[in-house]
Amino acid sequence: MIGMLRDNRIRAMSSEQRIAWLSRNARYNKKKDILEMWSIITWSWREVTLKTIGLVYPAEVRGATVAWKSWDNVREIAARYPYDSNKKGDMPVYSNPVRQEWIERSRRIGHKSGKLEIWHIIFGCWVPVNLETLAANYSVAYWHSIGLERAWIELQSGDIEIEKEEMSFDESVRLVSEKLFGKGSDVAANYEERIYVLNEDVNLPEELKNDNLPNKKLDFMTRLPERIPSCLEHWAAAQTAPVTSRLVTEDLLGCAWPLSTSQMRALANTMRQAGWELTRKASIRFWLKVDQK
Repeated sequence: MIGMLRDNRIRAMSSEQRIAWLSRNARYNKKKDILEMWSIITWSWREVTLKTIGLVYPAEVRGATVAWKSWDNVREIAARYPYDSNKKGDMPVYSNPVRQEWIERSRRIGHKSGKLEIWHIIFGCWVPVNLETLAANYSVAYWHSIGLERAWIELQSGDIEIEKEEMSFDESVRLVSEKLFGKGSDVAANYEERIYVLNEDVNLPEELKNDNLPNKKLDFMTRLPERIPSCLEHWAAAQTAPVTSRLVTEDLLGCAWPLSTSQMRALANTMRQAGWELTRKASIRFWLKVDQK
């Protein structure tokens, strides 16, 4: 494994990031005087009290503050927003690179116990796990796409099973260009030009050419302004792999890849408006934050 095992320090969010996180993952029912927090372990709402808030409120959100001392602050922030019984909290589904990085840094074999331990993202400490206790301690974000049993196998081995990935957008454009114009032909440099080539010169299936996927399109278009730019900076700071469009789509937005033409254009425009630019290194195209002077 390439990654380095994490230390025991808790890396807390800034005040602004914490408020933004609570606005999405806490809700207060004023009529019943009930505070609920979204469990990032189980993806479910949990009623919390002064005594139980520490079982749901993540250490890396609240920082070094003892959980029960955050009670008034959490309730005050949650009360700023109307109570919505249909509201869902954060539900990211992490990609292979993110899961691999987490396994490399956040699982270990205990020196004394000799048992498999993982870093508990709510408690901020190492806890022993087995297959029976995994779901209660390992966030569903890391195993939703593969199932709990396969996740357990990955944790035991310390490595993930990489399935053959789909052809990248750049590879697809290169292939199409060579098919149409022969090898060695120039490929459009920016997304808008390449999207035009794909749409106008290739016999794509009608459901893709016309973006005839209303539900998936709506989900993406809804998540895009919710997560970018508000969550982009904090999320990007935690990444070790290049911030590709695919990684942003699957990990930050929790949406399926590949994107449709209109979705790709919307993502590119939103990233640029947030102060990021698309660059290339070797055969990889990825996003970099533009320094504001």
